[in-house]
Amino acid sequence: PNTPVRVQMLRHQFGFGTAFNPRRIAGNSQNDPAYTQRLLNLDGEGHGFNLVVPENALKWRAWEQGWAGSQTEIIHALQWLKDRQVAVRGHVLLWPGWTRMPDDIQTNSQNPGYIENRIANHLDDILNRSGVRSAVREWDVVNEIAHVRDLEYALAGQGNYVSGREIYAEVLKWAKQEDPNLVTYLNDYDILSNGSLQGESYLLFKEFIQEAIDAGGAVDGIGFQAHMGTKLVSPDSLYAILEDCHQTFGKPIKITEYDLPKELPDDKEGQYLHDFLTLVFSHPAIDGFLMWGFWDGAHWKENAPLYYEDWTPKPAHAAFVDLVFDQWWTDTTLTTDSLGQIALRGYKGTYHIEATDLDLQRPFRLSQDTSLTLALYTTSLTPESTGFRLYPQPAGDWATVDLPQSGPWTWRLSDSSGRLVRQGQSQTEEARLSLTGLPAGVYHLQIQTGEKHYMGKLVRQ
Repeated sequence: PNTPVRVQMLRHQFGFGTAFNPRRIAGNSQNDPAYTQRLLNLDGEGHGFNLVVPENALKWRAWEQGWAGSQTEIIHALQWLKDRQVAVRGHVLLWPGWTRMPDDIQTNSQNPGYIENRIANHLDDILNRSGVRSAVREWDVVNEIAHVRDLEYALAGQGNYVSGREIYAEVLKWAKQEDPNLVTYLNDYDILSNGSLQGESYLLFKEFIQEAIDAGGAVDGIGFQAHMGTKLVSPDSLYAILEDCHQTFGKPIKITEYDLPKELPDDKEGQYLHDFLTLVFSHPAIDGFLMWGFWDGAHWKENAPLYYEDWTPKPAHAAFVDLVFDQWWTDTTLTTDSLGQIALRGYKGTYHIEATDLDLQRPFRLSQDTSLTLALYTTSLTPESTGFRLYPQPAGDWATVDLPQSGPWTWRLSDSSGRLVRQGQSQTEEARLSLTGLPAGVYHLQIQTGEKHYMGKLVRQ
């Protein structure tokens, strides 16, 4: 009781991310310390992106031809990020345009069997490659199906293909066959930037998503690129599209490729990023936001959101850091109540909890919109802590509590992480506690009777 406890957020559950160049990661051919430092430390206090996507390196042509980095460099970068607890998305398994696939696909455009085997072999190679599979758990499986349609048109009317789009459901199936736990996305553009529920791109994208689902393709999530134009779309229009997609498919949504054109003033870019982020972070279906590069020195439009080429922060940098690492960040010190407990409402993510007076530290994850009980225990127990019997040790399906006086009293049993697993009350000096269904391990028992508080450890075999 009355112990200060600091609850410190370490990283968000929501993905705040960027596209990146694997060759600039430490140990690779274009090693750039300033680049890697800012990937991991945007606010000067060690908080950086928790989600990234290789801009080009995992695209089919780049993977095979090595023009965005050797496979060794790519895998090194993926593992370097994994070791620093930065999640990685894969982009992209199939981008169905002739210039986006290896040249032999177009050469064999009249041979569906060849194309199917070539795609299937590519999935087998990259999804099972050591260092890729362990680091990349989510992929844009097919990219821009509403716009890049060379493969669709080539396959239409050949063999078992009618529209040609049947290939997309097959690719989704093949991806799941290679890795049943893979998270699969379809990704497209000119939807949010168009700003209309009746935009041709959005209507086609919805139609093609539904076709793939109806044909048995596993679509786990939907990606909206956000290469916005000079005519900025209002938050109301953006929300209408996101909500319509959510209501139509009920799938998680990611903003996958955010940036703005150079023609916009920097202060306006900063305000728009602030409003855009606020909108997407507040929508329950959206679980991530990625900008398509964060630094002008490595950006396809030379106009990244956060940094100029000399690493001077842009106005949008201040907006991003203020929202993500200040307004939407939980770092507070609370005092335990008479039961040694604290109550906290925090943002979803990974936390570190510390009670300095008790020389106690513990990580925990807040991942659901629900109550979470964490109980703190020390080896320096009060005399009352030993004033009862808790047996047998170790226990099976039942344990007995024997108090020095009768009830009423309440008890709470927590696992080794502090999570509440059982609770109850009794009126007698002796009570039996059911442990049925609990896994083997160490548990902690708290008992409150009147003004007295007892604590004890129980081993479940």
